[in-house]
Amino acid sequence: MLSTSMLGSGWIGGATYDDNYAYVLDATSGATLLSIPFGHSVDALTMVLGEFREVSALVENLRPEATNVTSGAVAAKSAEDQIAVTGVLESGAVAAMHFRGGTSRATAFHLIPPWILRPSGRRGIGLLRSRAGKDDSPPGRIVVREQLPADSDKSMR
Repeated sequence: MLSTSMLGSGWIGGATYDDNYAYVLDATSGATLLSIPFGHSVDALTMVLGEFREVSALVENLRPEATNVTSGAVAAKSAEDQIAVTGVLESGAVAAMHFRGGTSRATAFHLIPPWILRPSGRRGIGLLRSRAGKDDSPPGRIVVREQLPADSDKSMR
């Protein structure tokens, strides 16, 4: 394998929240985008492709406020909503991950943990998507969606 990329999102860290999940707004609660959806997803990536040998990361809170979906009240949010990680796996493959808070049309589904993994190698590229439902324990099932030969011009969806 030459490289892989993972794009994901999680209901944690979005622009809105409801009363049952107000605690996820506070970074000190331990229930954040980094610790739950990203943590489970990076675990799945390393279980399949191997551990990181080198890593660099950015963690940001670009939405310092969130709106309650019921009352419309605006609350302060200290938890992160953007995570970008790049690195080199033990195999030498380059890996890039980006998780954003809230649900995202870019991942085309709203599951826990929602992510897309695109490994690329000398023999082709693949597309794997998480398929866990809200009642499943992450990382849930992984479904191979597509495999393309290395010389394919077809774009990945």
